[in-house]
Amino acid sequence: LAVRAKKKGIEIIGEVELALRSLKNPCIGITGTNGKTTLTLLLTHIFNASGKKAQALGNIGTSLSEQIVHLGPKTIVVLELSSFQLETISTPTFDCGVITSITPDHLDRYPSFESYARVKGYLSYLIKPNGFLCIGFGVNQFKHFFSPLILKKIIDLESYLQVTPKERYLEMSETLQMAYAVCERFGVKQNTFYEAQKGFTPPPHRLELLGEIESVWYYNDSKATNVEAVGYAVKKMSSQVLLIVGGEDKGASFEIWKELLKGNVKKIFAIGKT
Repeated sequence: LAVRAKKKGIEIIGEVELALRSLKNPCIGITGTNGKTTLTLLLTHIFNASGKKAQALGNIGTSLSEQIVHLGPKTIVVLELSSFQLETISTPTFDCGVITSITPDHLDRYPSFESYARVKGYLSYLIKPNGFLCIGFGVNQFKHFFSPLILKKIIDLESYLQVTPKERYLEMSETLQMAYAVCERFGVKQNTFYEAQKGFTPPPHRLELLGEIESVWYYNDSKATNVEAVGYAVKKMSSQVLLIVGGEDKGASFEIWKELLKGNVKKIFAIGKT
């Protein structure tokens, strides 16, 4: 159907694009292989706790088009975007874009990691001329996927250290560091940020401690749906991990687990389709 429409010159857009064409609010677009939901909720929490009304929408569960007519004029829209949604957006609407990470994922949909990374980098083309891009990694590896106009307006966590009070900043997780970089640009004061983030409750299924039975600690990390995310979770644990893992294979290589799981995992319980 899409091919036939394209041949006839009929435009195809997604739900997010439809809503963005009418959006007048400040808007932050967030994508990335891992961490985008947590960052979306964290930013929304900090803005609201700082007296700046914000709402989390998009891939997180509530569509932008559903809420656009109900938004207050100054409400900051914090919009989580999957790569699938990015494919059908064309209007540069974002005051700020954030890419948390780019690692292999959804290779059952994309022909290569490069094509997947290119879609993530496409977010940079959807930022307003006076906007900026924040990334949770060094810029050099993926800079050829970013808009040339936005390259000079990229905040990456490594370079941001040069212009940020380092003591407290270095103590924060990468997710908090990205949130700090964005909030600072939106006028949230440093002390206000630190106080606001203390009241944040992370979403479930992300290294969620379920309990302890006879000195065995049980964690739910079922949102780790790619090989990098599993490796990240294991590295957060001490040794002697009993790892229950399995599910749908999305085309990524499991080769990196040889190093990522080394030393920490005592036994693997493999379940599911893969």
